[in-house]
Order: sequence, then structure tokens, then C-alpha cells
Amino acid sequence: MILPLMILVALSCISHCDAKCSKYVWAHIENTCIKSENVKIFTSSNVFDCMQACEDETTFTCRSIDYHSGAKECHLAIRHSGNWQLSSPCYLAGWQYAER
Repeated sequence: MILPLMILVALSCISHCDAKCSKYVWAHIENTCIKSENVKIFTSSNVFDCMQACEDETTFTCRSIDYHSGAKECHLAIRHSGNWQLSSPCYLAGWQYAER
């Protein structure tokens, strides 16, 4: 199954982008999530603040987020589609997934 991608933020680095890079390309994968691999969970006003928290994280290399707009809950994770199997469709309703 091919997962639909929607670019949320179109920023890129001139050279290879890693955890220290100040600009990223965020991809949102519809109806998808990562199960039980959250490193940090907290309340966030919106999905963009959640993505910014991932970029600003210093205690680990954050590569993806799951965000629930109803609960205003943000999950940060090391895992992403390149190193972990995604749940698609997501096993829980209401979650948005994005990775960088």
C-alpha cells in the first residue's frame, strides 16, 4: 500500500540534514501512527507546536510526532518510517502523524 504524503513544511538544508540541522522537511502521513514508541508525551496547543517541540528537543534525536487535536496531546519519538513499522491505518482514531 502506498501511503499518501502531504508536505507540511517545505524547508530544506543545502547539505545533508541531521539532528542538528536548523531546517527540516516535515511529511504528514494520513491515517497513520507509531504504536507504543513514544519517548516524550506532553500537552501542546497544535500540531505545529508539537513539530517545533520535536525540532527543539535536545535530550534525544526526535524524528516523528503523533498529535491528537482533541486531547491536545503531543508524542515525540525517535522512530520514523525509515526505522520502524508504521500502523496504517492507525489503530486509534484522532491522531495525526508527521516525520522528518
